[in-house]
Amino acid sequence: MGKNYVCNGAKIECLLCSKPQGTLMVTSNQVKLQDKFFATEADNTKTNLIFEGTCIKSPNGSAPCVGVIVPNKWMNTADALIQDNKALLEDSMIMCNYGGVPIRIVDDKQIQRPTQLLPILGPVILPVEEPKIVSVEWQSSITSENGREHFQDQVIDENTMDTQNWVEVITLNVLPGEDIKIELTEEIE
Repeated sequence: MGKNYVCNGAKIECLLCSKPQGTLMVTSNQVKLQDKFFATEADNTKTNLIFEGTCIKSPNGSAPCVGVIVPNKWMNTADALIQDNKALLEDSMIMCNYGGVPIRIVDDKQIQRPTQLLPILGPVILPVEEPKIVSVEWQSSITSENGREHFQDQVIDENTMDTQNWVEVITLNVLPGEDIKIELTEEIE
């Protein structure tokens, strides 16, 4: 299954921040995904990673994260390029060199619902009507004057013992492989 791309406004997390959840602000490009800017590896500065709390690792835990954060380079990025920068994925992360912990994406902000539902096209199976026999005809081959048979079909009214005859049955609503039973009776005069 594919991974989601990250959009502007994605929720990020730093476990050393007194308010661990922050926001990723995209400034690297103007290309949109679901009406929000794509996040890329170039969104790796203090202005992109916004936290409101203080850094627990700072002296007395009093320095605002925005003042001490030192982002490194995004890892686990996509192969796809957005204006020459790799796109961020839902499992991308960036190390903070000040705190020594990874900042992770916890909500990529990609919408998880289809924008349009299309019908699935498939075979249409209509109800099958009862099988019918449309016509039954006796057929025979024509024999030439020199005794050789021609294989021209000819409808006959009588069957004689000296010719090769067969029954041609035309049906309607009979599926391939389905059996049809025809009962033949013999009249002797």
